[in-house]
Amino acid sequence: MTLTVERSSQKKILIGRKGDMLKKIGTQARIELEDILNSKIYLGLFVKVAENWRENPMAVRELDWHTQMESLSENEGDK
Repeated sequence: MTLTVERSSQKKILIGRKGDMLKKIGTQARIELEDILNSKIYLGLFVKVAENWRENPMAVRELDWHTQMESLSENEGDK
């Protein structure tokens, strides 16, 4: 999973000191996803800087979790 921010200073905040904040975010997200999926999962997290992504409607749509979930469910239907 990739977390997208607009500035490198935001990336530093999100990662936190010695990665503590990113670990906390990842652990909580993994627990919630495991509850939803009713299965153990591995959740790899990455933090990416994409300047001005909020100004670009296409980028906002691509990063929207609703859109990503719709895409996943459409791909499952193809199987």
